[in-house]
Amino acid sequence: MPPSPPILTVCGATGAGKSSLINALVQANVEAVGVTATTRQAQKHAVQLAGDAIVYLLDTPGLAEAGCHQEYLATLTGLLAQTDILLWVIGFDNRALNLDLEILRQIRADWPDKPILVLGNAVDRASRNFDPQNFDPVAGQSAAEKAVADWLGYLEKTLAPVAPAYLMACAAGESCDDKSHQYNLAAVSARIEQLLPETRRQRWLASEKAQSDRYQKGEDLIMTACAAAGTIGLMPLPCVDLALLITDQVALLLSLCKLYGRSFSQDTARALVLAGLSAVGGPLTLQAVGKFVPVVGSLLGAGVAAASTYALGCASQRILEADQAFELVAFKTAVRELFEQYRAGMH
Repeated sequence: MPPSPPILTVCGATGAGKSSLINALVQANVEAVGVTATTRQAQKHAVQLAGDAIVYLLDTPGLAEAGCHQEYLATLTGLLAQTDILLWVIGFDNRALNLDLEILRQIRADWPDKPILVLGNAVDRASRNFDPQNFDPVAGQSAAEKAVADWLGYLEKTLAPVAPAYLMACAAGESCDDKSHQYNLAAVSARIEQLLPETRRQRWLASEKAQSDRYQKGEDLIMTACAAAGTIGLMPLPCVDLALLITDQVALLLSLCKLYGRSFSQDTARALVLAGLSAVGGPLTLQAVGKFVPVVGSLLGAGVAAASTYALGCASQRILEADQAFELVAFKTAVRELFEQYRAGMH
């Protein structure tokens, strides 16, 4: 079995900007911002960082949400066993770090070799006219840059007993696309990759390459089947072309399953194909009726046949990539959505 993506556990006090930072790092809204969490369980997300690295992010409740730090520690201890890197988020200009320090001390005592990356987040709050392109808390001379530099120095001195691997300044902005307030995120992503143990990183990168190659092969199978389906759709005989289309899609599904190491019988594959086609029954019916209209009917049939094959292939590949079971309702929904996307792209 290939190695799973690295697991990053994100911790920090309520208000530190953990959710905003997660959204900014992956450039997508995977976490609600500005909403107090009601669960004490970590939320797990498979995401892509700025450098195209796929990782699992475990977002923990804020320290103040955990009720008491002993309960928080108990939850965190269970997560750290599977964590590759701990991301500890502190929001600007927080200097009340007694609870952070107490928990980090315990973590360091139990996990002396666990990489800890401390992120001094939301440094854009230091200036009303924040300019991420020119902001430099190391060499800058503006009042905001000096304020952030002073705060980072305080964090470094205060957290020295727990010896974090790195301390980095960053800013996430108010939303995942708030570029005017995002700072140093590419460097954070690069540092995360560097902090992975070398053997873990090499095995993971090799696995990523193998998975990428497999995905490309799957896409090639889908596009080849789409081309064949388009040819089948040009046939003027509605019943004959539907039978051939089903045969083409069954062959596609079986090929994808073989590529991903899944074993499906011919009957199972056919049942899934029929379920997928039922999700786009309206256009297929129109296609059949259109066969009685010369030329136009054949062109209509080619488009519908290719679109349904594309949708079924992509929906299947998503499930196989995630190593999930084929759940009929979700599968049919995905086929219908992908079918509409494909047809919209044709116009």
